[in-house]
Amino acid sequence: MKINDITLGYKAFVTSFVMKSACKYYLKLSKLNTLSFPTSEDNKKRLLYLHIPFCFSFCSYCTFHKFHFEENTARYYFKLLRKEMTIIAEKGYNFGAMYLGGGTPTVLPDELAKTIDFAKKLFDIKEVSCESDPDHISSPILENTVDRIDRLSVGIQTFDDNYLKMIGRYEKFGSGEQQLEKVKKIIPHFPIVNIDMIFNYPGQSEQSLLDDINKVLSAESSQITFYPLMFGNEKGFGIKNKEGYKSLKTEKNLYQLILKEMNREDYLQRTSWAFSKDRAEIIDEYVVDNDEYVGLGSGAFSFIGDTFYVNTFSLREYEKLVNNNNISIIKGISFRKHAIKQYRMMVDIFGFKFKHSFPKAEFGLLKLAGAVKKNNNKYYVTENGKYLLSVMMSEFYSGMNEIRTMMRSKLNTEDENFSASHP
Repeated sequence: MKINDITLGYKAFVTSFVMKSACKYYLKLSKLNTLSFPTSEDNKKRLLYLHIPFCFSFCSYCTFHKFHFEENTARYYFKLLRKEMTIIAEKGYNFGAMYLGGGTPTVLPDELAKTIDFAKKLFDIKEVSCESDPDHISSPILENTVDRIDRLSVGIQTFDDNYLKMIGRYEKFGSGEQQLEKVKKIIPHFPIVNIDMIFNYPGQSEQSLLDDINKVLSAESSQITFYPLMFGNEKGFGIKNKEGYKSLKTEKNLYQLILKEMNREDYLQRTSWAFSKDRAEIIDEYVVDNDEYVGLGSGAFSFIGDTFYVNTFSLREYEKLVNNNNISIIKGISFRKHAIKQYRMMVDIFGFKFKHSFPKAEFGLLKLAGAVKKNNNKYYVTENGKYLLSVMMSEFYSGMNEIRTMMRSKLNTEDENFSASHP
């Protein structure tokens, strides 16, 4: 092993430890008055995030908020979601872009179409991004989403049948070859198609990842995103390797392989994880391009001003709040200015941007670690820096998953349904 590899491994370990500690220190929720969500008194067009918490079945690696799909429940949920959109509009908010995540936003294509159309009438939305899976990218999905969705993100995760079986997707979506053919068919129908991939599975070899890279490149999608495997602590979710922890050493080697193979003329690296054919394409991590965003729906997050907001994870409580003309937030965290600067520094540099004023001490540490350097009076992220920022964002998202785990742990069976009186 090269000396610089040993040094990078040590820096990654320290980075991981510091980020975990920071998340534990900062991400402590407190109860909020549901009426305290601020009104908007400016003309800023923020990003609107809508959460659709329903899936037909669950994948073992996923820690996002979701319930098993039941049609009547999901249809009523979409109705409440559109009502919550009118409430946020009455508070003066406008949006230029919208992101639909889940769960599986495409569980009810007609309701999805109705919701997108409603959002475009209510706000100045010019870009719509939506997540989906390999089984929800054909008719009638296409009939309801073509010309409505600008960017479709399809979660493939891997083409390796062994890992598809490990994470519970082989029986759901078919073999890697079958999923590759499915995603190839839908690429011509949307302006932008992103394919989500995961690396650093337990015991994953470089050859296995190389096979995944070659196959995803053969699809010729406009964007590819490689996520490191992130672990969840909730019972029934998340997978661990044989040692019971994530191997940063393996992750580092596999990430360096991604950088090597994706160093191509036809793809531009947009963040530590995303590679796009067009410099202007929309990316997965919307926090990179948006200082503030509003999340609607059960389990959604918002960041406005100096406060991070968390919506209720209970469907029953969500129904009550929205029907009482309240935004569905129940908890939040207020941050000091320095903490916000730290956060913006992380997401900006993760996206290779240096547009904000960074805290001197923390930015100095990144320079000392060799994560960023200066050339022709401009800063840039080094190859090693891309990996260190990947570690930082991975730990940050793991911290978000801890919040989801905590919120879901408080749910009971009644919270999985609406009141018996709903239409």
